[in-house]
Amino acid sequence: MINVVNISIDYFYIRVYYSILRYTMEQSTIKLSKKIKNDLKKQMNHSGETYEMVITRLLKTIQEDDVLSQRVIKNIEEGIADIKAGRIYTSDQVKKKLGLK
Repeated sequence: MINVVNISIDYFYIRVYYSILRYTMEQSTIKLSKKIKNDLKKQMNHSGETYEMVITRLLKTIQEDDVLSQRVIKNIEEGIADIKAGRIYTSDQVKKKLGLK
């Protein structure tokens, strides 16, 4: 009996949460190709997940990936130092050295 009560209370809170979201969020319509819509649907972690939740999660992942690692920053700095020191080759020089020209 306790499980049924807990499920009912959980369901109630979920319904309240989505009701609040419905009235506090701006609604808009976007056009998606069937492929993109299906791709988004495949990204859903559970049946209650909305397209907005999927898009939010994907955007968060992309934003996290935009942060450069220390290794990448070091490589960029080394590349800039090579350019400033004149340790560079033109495309023609590289092609000639590789026997492509």
